[in-house]
Amino acid sequence: MSARPLADHPFYLFSSVHKRRLSASPTVPVRQLRANMICFVTRGSGAILINGALHRIEPFELYFLGPGMVVETVVNLEPIEYYAVVFEPVTIIKTKGQFSIYGSPTFPPTFYPGRIPLSSTQHAFAQMLSLYEESRKKPAADDFSLRLRLEELLHTLTSDLSEQEQQRDTRIDQSITHMRKHLSEKITLNLLADAAGLSPSSFSRLFRKATGILPNDFLTRLRIDEAKKRLTQADSRVKEVSAEVGFSNEFYFSRTFHRIVGVSPSIYIKRRQLRIAVASSLGFRDNFAAIGVTPVVTVDLFRYPWMNDEEYEQLYATQMNEIREARPDLIVGDHYHLEVREQLKQISPTVLFDFPAWDWRVNQMKLAELVNREREAEQVITRLDLRLHEVRSELKSTLGKESITIMQVNHRAIGIQGTCDHPLNEMLYSKLEFTPGNPVPDHMWRIEMAPELMPCLETDRLFIQQHHLRAGSDKIFTRLQETPSWKAMDVVKNNRVQLIPNWFLMSWTPAGRDHILDSLLSLHRGSAI
Repeated sequence: MSARPLADHPFYLFSSVHKRRLSASPTVPVRQLRANMICFVTRGSGAILINGALHRIEPFELYFLGPGMVVETVVNLEPIEYYAVVFEPVTIIKTKGQFSIYGSPTFPPTFYPGRIPLSSTQHAFAQMLSLYEESRKKPAADDFSLRLRLEELLHTLTSDLSEQEQQRDTRIDQSITHMRKHLSEKITLNLLADAAGLSPSSFSRLFRKATGILPNDFLTRLRIDEAKKRLTQADSRVKEVSAEVGFSNEFYFSRTFHRIVGVSPSIYIKRRQLRIAVASSLGFRDNFAAIGVTPVVTVDLFRYPWMNDEEYEQLYATQMNEIREARPDLIVGDHYHLEVREQLKQISPTVLFDFPAWDWRVNQMKLAELVNREREAEQVITRLDLRLHEVRSELKSTLGKESITIMQVNHRAIGIQGTCDHPLNEMLYSKLEFTPGNPVPDHMWRIEMAPELMPCLETDRLFIQQHHLRAGSDKIFTRLQETPSWKAMDVVKNNRVQLIPNWFLMSWTPAGRDHILDSLLSLHRGSAI
């Protein structure tokens, strides 16, 4: 019996994962690599010469380097910091019942020397951080879990299919392939069902089970996604793009595009140059500032609980006039401005977001798409994920060993923040891995109650924000301090109650999340927040 490989692709053995730093040098070091390496650059920039070919080095990018490559690295003024995962492809051969392991030069054909062109690097970086942290906890030798994590990382890098797509019925995949190839043509439900060998009703039912939406809705979204790509090309015209993606009626295309994307195709074409006005109670200005966009004007037209008619009418008149004078191309607002949507639309095209998911990353990316800054938004998110990792490591020696509880006191009641379903909860309890106090709900984002009903909290630190002071939250706070539960709590007796700004709002924006991390570091280092 001849020897044959156990599989038609090599296995990947994990060797090590390191965090490295390269500083600028008057001489350019030259070295020949001995291993396969995936690198993720977190800071700094420069250039690398690989086998005579020049590649730029940029932050938040992944790079592949392989054995035998001769590399020369030039570092700009700021040092380059990066994570490097080192591994070895091997092939397992079975000969006469015996297994042998051989080093393999084979690597996935989608990988070439230099940058790995991913549409998004966030998930891959999170996997690399997880691999790095786990490798610090236990020896890499004989650690099967590290090899599995490596396989997951490589799968992320080499696969263009989502897990949902991989598990779909092949007939559904074939119908989607047909949609993609014939977007400009008339595609009917009967045609797709015939191609799949199913009745129209059975096909629709199977398609919805696999994708979550009906075939016609899926086709529409494919067409709009393709239209978005074509509208960003030079000299694109709405009428031509409409026909190219299968819409026979330009007006219907524009209306459908606006419904799905939030803006008209004509505005989408010039989104990089748009003059934006922001109408937000949720800090949208900071979301735009994080990606290098400065709104021409920022207003907040929400009527807060403390405002009487005269005060609000004056605020409304003043801020609406500011928007008119700014003459924006587009007004971007949040759901707190739904009541004034029609008035805003009379000034400029208006898009108001009522985000279905309480995920600040999703919201940041949606806002970035409006102004063609998706790449910048990805970098902001990755930078914050990296900082969370670094801050968590520093806090572990002090605050990381303590339980914490977050409370908001408003003009009606007190609220104890839970561990899920809110960016602040996710940041503190998931990313920073704080231990929740008791009782902190683990199945909801917050519970509210009258101050007299608050139980005696068991927590090492209590963070309190007084919300809407002008509406009377100070009176609720006074009632809270007079309760037997408050006076009996060790956290109060030990003077470990901290008044904080509005972390709940700040957790939605990059600048706000940075501020929260700075505050926790100040507390860790012995300073007041």
